Amino acid sequence: MSDIPRISRRRFLRNALGLSTGWLAGSFALGGCERIRYPDRALQFLSPKEWTALDAASKRLLPTLPSRVGAAEVGVASAADRLFAAANPRLQHDLQQLLNSLEDLTWLNLRFQPFSAMDAAAQDAYLSSWQQSSLSLQRQGFVALNKISAMLFYMDPASWPQIGYPGPWIGRYDFGLGMDNQGNLAANPNPHVFESMPR
Repeated sequence: MSDIPRISRRRFLRNALGLSTGWLAGSFALGGCERIRYPDRALQFLSPKEWTALDAASKRLLPTLPSRVGAAEVGVASAADRLFAAANPRLQHDLQQLLNSLEDLTWLNLRFQPFSAMDAAAQDAYLSSWQQSSLSLQRQGFVALNKISAMLFYMDPASWPQIGYPGPWIGRYDFGLGMDNQGNLAANPNPHVFESMPR
């Protein structure tokens, strides 16, 4: 006999109703707070609110430090907007749901203003509460935010000097076949590999 605990229909419906109520409540402005006006931007995929939430999160996860660039200089949220504009609809939906949850459902962690409206210390504490949350969805959400921010940050050539990465080898090193004939290595599938990401 399976050791998986059984869940009653009543308990399942109660949990589903509670989760649905939470999502509905989070879709409205938090009580007692002034409604945030998100800046208009020329975006391909993200809404201004989603862009603002990711921009704020990435700046806390990858802060600018003395002699080191951070997410603010690279433009992680704008890079995400361009990259995910071409993603499949399921991935787009998951990212949008993640960013809207980060921005709107702060009351689940006993914080009563949108994430992007918090000061830096409060944002750090809120992200830490996601990282250590008893809710697996919040922990997974934190991991996703961290990985997306890091991936897009290190894709940008501006981040390479501080980690000692000299850039792609193709066209820069002689692998014994001459610089004008590097065999299969010369078949670069991305002709724009040396171009900086537009900001």
